[in-house]
Amino acid sequence: MPFLIILVVAMTPLAIWPGFSFYFDVVPKIAILLCGAALLLLTCAFAPSAFEGFARSRFGRPLSLGYLALMVTTIAADVMSVDPLAAWNGSNWRRFGALEQIVVILAAWLLSALCAKSVTLRTTVLRSICVAGMIAATYGVIQYFGLDPILPPASYQAGEGPFRIVRPPGTLGHSDYFGAWLLWPFFAGAASFFTEERATWKSFGLLTVFAAGTAIILTGSRGAVMGLIAGLTIYAVLARVSIRTVAVVLLSVILAFTLFFVSPAGQGLRARAHWIGEDRTGGARPLLWRDSLRMSLDHPWKGFGPDLFAGEFPMYQSIELARAYPDFYHESPHNAILDALTSSGIFDVVAFLVVFGIGIRAGLAQTVNDRTLAFVLVSALGGVFVAQQFTVFTSPTALLFYLGAGLLAGLPQEKRAAVPRPFAYRLAYAVISLAIATLLTTCAVRLVFADHALAVAKRSLDAGDVPSAVHALESAAALRSTGVDADLYFSRRWALAASQARDPLAKAQFAQFARDAAGRSTERLEQRQNAWYNMALLAAGNNDVPGTESSLRSAILCAPKWFKPHWALARLLFASGRVKEASGEATLALNLNAAKDSEVASTLAPVLRSRKPGM
Repeated sequence: MPFLIILVVAMTPLAIWPGFSFYFDVVPKIAILLCGAALLLLTCAFAPSAFEGFARSRFGRPLSLGYLALMVTTIAADVMSVDPLAAWNGSNWRRFGALEQIVVILAAWLLSALCAKSVTLRTTVLRSICVAGMIAATYGVIQYFGLDPILPPASYQAGEGPFRIVRPPGTLGHSDYFGAWLLWPFFAGAASFFTEERATWKSFGLLTVFAAGTAIILTGSRGAVMGLIAGLTIYAVLARVSIRTVAVVLLSVILAFTLFFVSPAGQGLRARAHWIGEDRTGGARPLLWRDSLRMSLDHPWKGFGPDLFAGEFPMYQSIELARAYPDFYHESPHNAILDALTSSGIFDVVAFLVVFGIGIRAGLAQTVNDRTLAFVLVSALGGVFVAQQFTVFTSPTALLFYLGAGLLAGLPQEKRAAVPRPFAYRLAYAVISLAIATLLTTCAVRLVFADHALAVAKRSLDAGDVPSAVHALESAAALRSTGVDADLYFSRRWALAASQARDPLAKAQFAQFARDAAGRSTERLEQRQNAWYNMALLAAGNNDVPGTESSLRSAILCAPKWFKPHWALARLLFASGRVKEASGEATLALNLNAAKDSEVASTLAPVLRSRKPGM
């Protein structure tokens, strides 16, 4: 059992495998989570007493109903979505579709039930979070200092010179998700320091607090910092920490931060502070939240489908947001509640808030036993809830959120005698568990094979080994139902290969590969506008004017407020002698671009000048 806990709780957030995996910071995590949930089901298959005991306890019963409601609303939203298969698999950038959301809740539910029955297992969970947090936080710190042994530092740096910012993503793919996840190791470390009896784990817990806190600051994630402040405030109030202690700790932290900030090592943070100072409203978030809320009004009860936001939002993007960020791809609403609302509807939001509320209520219900632990976990849950208002869940962050609520619900669980069940009942429970475990394992294996095939194709193209790349892509295509594909990426790679090929036959073959991949990429909701725009570029390179125009108009239908296809269409129409239409598209493109790119204005100026009055 400890191995399972370590696998699910510690290895899921740490899993990252560049080279072997194409989506190296996403798919390995999902594969481990699927296999871990399957093993948890097998563990409980012939011993349902722990699960039943938790589901019949004071707080376990309503929490279990909340978990179940989340699953039901997620499945319903999937079934009623415009693309159930895409909603089931989720997007490639996050892979948080119906399957992953259900598995996250299931794993948290089973772990919560086991921990409610065993203090030892609960301790193992907290220790696993601490160990994973220490490893991830240490990695994040060395990323900040440019010593990354796994990822190229340029992938998470922006700007130049003194204004170059460094936002360590750790193993979570992005600094915002990393910062939100680090809140759990921070508070798990505090829980170990306060509750562990062994000095070794007390010291390790304190080190985890320091490492996670440092890494949170270095991520530059305002949401994570606000979550940390909120969590510490909650703990100070609940534990009635003296004003003097708060003042001493606060002044020490401020002093340490100031010394680091003004030192040479604080250059990255100073640059981040400069960027924040120039954009104090939170970037695109206020307009994005408003547009996401408006979007949800179209399907308030069922949502648009789990993890389908990126494909549906461009139809609802406002002109104000488009003008403020003309060439920005909004992959999520950057808010957990809005994400649930747009994905699965208002009932899913209610279920989510119920789970959160039950976790808080269970922690506050503690009187004597585990009171300190309850206060720390309540603080963690509250702090993470605040942080998630500025980002969305990924599988690792969602797992710990739901598990945190489950641990709190299991703290005050009263002891109940096991209810004997008939053999037929236990057999049915075991058969269902085995069937679901088999399904999850199969999904994990197929996911890994598809993802690895794409990685092999990429490596083969990098090495100029075309036959191996074609074979690998054929293998990936056979597993297309997993949702793992990269047709847009490989379309561009084949187009590049075609432009560099000297042999006419090879050039024609690569160009056809590029067109085939481009056509497939337009079938996915994710990045449809980019896929059609890429299709237009390929058609233009082949002097296919009708195909170019048709593709550009399809891109506009998918993303009406994106300036780029309007810009390209205006130039195409002008070259075709359709001046009046070209002028209209040029005017719209300039308006949507809001003078952010000088090239747009310079290339469209002749279009606007050529239109005579009255034309």
